[in-house]
Amino acid sequence: MKNVETENIEHKQSLSDWKAIVESIAAFATSSGGVIVVGISPDGMNTGVTIGNGAVEDIANKIKMNTEPAQFPSIRTVLKNNKEFIEIRVESSHVKPVMAFGKPLKRVGNTNQRIAYHEIKRIIDENEGRFWDGFECRGIALKDIDRNAIESFLNKAKLSGDTVTVLKNLRLINNKKVILNGAAVLFAKNACDYYLQSMVKCGRFAGIKALEFIDQKEFESNIFDQLERALAFIKEHTYESILITGELYHKKKPQYPEKAIREALVNAFCHRDYTVTSNIQVRIFDGFLEVWSPGLLPDGVSVEMLKGKHESKPRNPKIADVLHRAGLAEQWGTGTNRMIEDATECGVAVEFENTGGCFIVRLTYQKSKEEKDRKKVDINERRQVVKKLLEKGSFTRAEFQEALGLSKTQALRELEILEDTGKVGKSGKSSYVKYYTIGE
Repeated sequence: MKNVETENIEHKQSLSDWKAIVESIAAFATSSGGVIVVGISPDGMNTGVTIGNGAVEDIANKIKMNTEPAQFPSIRTVLKNNKEFIEIRVESSHVKPVMAFGKPLKRVGNTNQRIAYHEIKRIIDENEGRFWDGFECRGIALKDIDRNAIESFLNKAKLSGDTVTVLKNLRLINNKKVILNGAAVLFAKNACDYYLQSMVKCGRFAGIKALEFIDQKEFESNIFDQLERALAFIKEHTYESILITGELYHKKKPQYPEKAIREALVNAFCHRDYTVTSNIQVRIFDGFLEVWSPGLLPDGVSVEMLKGKHESKPRNPKIADVLHRAGLAEQWGTGTNRMIEDATECGVAVEFENTGGCFIVRLTYQKSKEEKDRKKVDINERRQVVKKLLEKGSFTRAEFQEALGLSKTQALRELEILEDTGKVGKSGKSSYVKYYTIGE
């Protein structure tokens, strides 16, 4: 079996690759740590390595001399199937970023990438206990805070208080009475007036690639409003599986569990990097849904760690604290575990991915055996449901959608099919369209 490189595992064929080894050590130390195994070929085969006298001491010295702050990883020799390997274990550094040959590096997937200036500044700020949501927001005044958003928080947290008191208690206004960034994105009437990147973008695409839009929306306002509007968009553009019984209404099962989706969105608000200009995105495709969060996982947290026990390290601790008080976020590092549990119970697979400058949560719908065996609803069965609706004389798209348990997009497609087959006609325009049967 071939060995595979991951976010926390790197392979090198020999110690002659020492410069690349040093770079990987810096990247691992800036991120969540990792292991470098020397003695594995580029195609993943175990070749072993010849270890000369003083080889281990020499590579340790090269690592120390060419990293800043100097790194001292654990280096040991391993014997496997009569072949020798060198294993270098790197811990996540307490001082970040770590540089190799004067370059700040981080680990992304199975590659080492140079860190941009704005990210270096963010890492240094966070190492010193300064986070983006705790900096002053320029141009915002108390009149720009949406009292409805404050009330939404107070209702969820079962608290009360005037706006200034709430902001003080949440540490979202400083001693100079200046409102902080966290308050702007949580409670401003329009957070995009101060940070355009705080917008949430939602899109429903045709097929499985982000090429053709079926529908798209952009939500500005504030986090509390954006969360609910994004959830509504997802509900509108995903379906509910049903069992046709001939009755007007049927038992329904959402394509994706709301708890898992809500957790993915809340995590994005808590962990996204507001120092980059990208937006949180919800991408809906045929069969799967993705939540894109700008910025990679927090330093010291890997994709693999999300599936087990791990520390909660929000990039925006003030925002996370407010969402925790509102009952929307936890602070124990178990949110992704609950997301996986809720999704699995509903037949949905969960994947996490670091790619480029974003962290992605992907929910993939997996049909149950019952659904796979069940035949698609044919024209005649749909017509039986339509007949039920026609007891009122005619019906709207919304009524048809509810009766069949479809999304808006699917309902319109189904009605087009019925029109094309000459079974159904329509009259009226825009939101006043009514549907009726044609003949028997």
